Amino acid sequence: MSTRIGKDVLDSLTQSMYEDSRIIYREYIQNAADQIDKALQTGLIKSPREGMINIVIDTVERNVMIEDNATGVKGDEIEAVLKNIAKSTKDRTKDKGFRGIGRLGGLAYCDQLVFETSFAGEPYGYQLIWDAKLHRDVINNRSTHEDASEVIDAITRIEHFDEDISKHYFKVKLFNVTDDALLDVNDISNYLSMVAPVPFRRNQFKYTSKISRFLEDNDLTMDEYLIYVNSNIIEKLYTNYVYNGEEGKKKRCDEILDVDFFKIKKEDELLGWGWFSISSFQGVLDEVNKARGIRLRKNNIQIGLENCLEKFHKEKRGNYYFFGEIHALHPELIPNSRRDYFIDNDIEREFNRIIRSFFATKLYKAYHLASDIRSQFKPIKKMIEIKYQIDEKEVKGYQSKIEREELIEKYDVAKEKAIKSQNKILRNAASLNEDNGCEKKILTAVVKKQIDAMVDEYGDKKEEVLVIKNKLPEIIRTINGENYKDHVVIDEIDIIRSSGKTPLITDDLNNLNGSQKAILQKVFSTINKIFPKDHAEMVIKKITEDIKI
Repeated sequence: MSTRIGKDVLDSLTQSMYEDSRIIYREYIQNAADQIDKALQTGLIKSPREGMINIVIDTVERNVMIEDNATGVKGDEIEAVLKNIAKSTKDRTKDKGFRGIGRLGGLAYCDQLVFETSFAGEPYGYQLIWDAKLHRDVINNRSTHEDASEVIDAITRIEHFDEDISKHYFKVKLFNVTDDALLDVNDISNYLSMVAPVPFRRNQFKYTSKISRFLEDNDLTMDEYLIYVNSNIIEKLYTNYVYNGEEGKKKRCDEILDVDFFKIKKEDELLGWGWFSISSFQGVLDEVNKARGIRLRKNNIQIGLENCLEKFHKEKRGNYYFFGEIHALHPELIPNSRRDYFIDNDIEREFNRIIRSFFATKLYKAYHLASDIRSQFKPIKKMIEIKYQIDEKEVKGYQSKIEREELIEKYDVAKEKAIKSQNKILRNAASLNEDNGCEKKILTAVVKKQIDAMVDEYGDKKEEVLVIKNKLPEIIRTINGENYKDHVVIDEIDIIRSSGKTPLITDDLNNLNGSQKAILQKVFSTINKIFPKDHAEMVIKKITEDIKI
């Protein structure tokens, strides 16, 4: 008895195949990209920029078309190429689409799926028409038990039409699309910007040329194709800045300072390469940053979704401190049927091991270094805050002599902690050499951002802010393996330690005699004991203002 393949396999290859309906765009694009490559190899098109993939989304009629100007399909090969399932003749180690099942994806999301094609030199064009509505009806009819091949024969037909012999193209047409997600032009454009094999936006991402130089210096290439959605070119969404908030109300919160590169190698064998962004790592990138996360790619087509590489980080959130990409190169890194990762083999396991190690060291340390430096500024800011309180009270007066003593004691403790923090920052800088260029950029960037925040809060006219602003960044830039204790910054900042009479806020109350002022000081002391600090200061201020009137 011969083996039979039931009709339900078609449901598995269409409706149940992908977790996201938008993936069908990726499937059709990768097939088009393969044919553009072949058109270039045969001389049918002369340069990569002649090859084009054009997507038209008609939201009114609910139709979609994906068209390329590549080789097309010969008339006598229509059935063999377009009707047969999982019998692709493509090379799985080279071609982007090679299983021969992706073309079925559209069946699940429309009433009619049409493959229209013309091959250069032939006087006819052809259409392979799939009745997707009938396909669903047959699959859902549990009283019949057709083979998969019988279903395909029942729902398809081939038609031909006159065509100019110079024409060569392939079109995928979906009529009466049933899934609204496939008709959202803006969302599909954003999706393809990060999934499809498209170029960078040079005017939005200034590190494009640096990535190109890295590729050139290492004899590497990156597949890129001209893809349009409703006449708008699609490009990767990387930006020079990091934003927070939401679309339409987003604000800059950080800047991409540079990009760094890495290679994934098994001994001398190159498995892949990657790049990642360097910033001051203020926190996990908001979703408003459409390109956020380290993305995995093969042939410059994204594998899985933005969360594909989360599992390799020590912390899942670690993936979203960065913009970046990993490009798998080895021929044995073969996408699985869902294209959400690679098939299991020795190379894939070694690839995973190297990525996990790199993420746990280089990337984990990068954003934790930034966090650590920010933490070191908290004691410095605390010291300055107390100093400002003392400076103000030396002019306006203290509530009591005890308050002055307590504030000075608090300042001395805060300064000791601030010096320790300063020394930790400088020790970090001194430990970095030429091999730690990434870390040194991060450290410098975070220090600058923290100082800028202090200037905004306290003003750059204040002596202590100027000391830190003028000295600390310069020391960090130049220090290299030296003894960090040779450099002094916070140590230079101090308060005036007068041994004379403590200025009190009652000194200006000239309408009170000495005894009255002494009683008022005791009242102020009681208020400070009863009320929270802010409330106590407000009450005391109000009392002194009323007495002056």
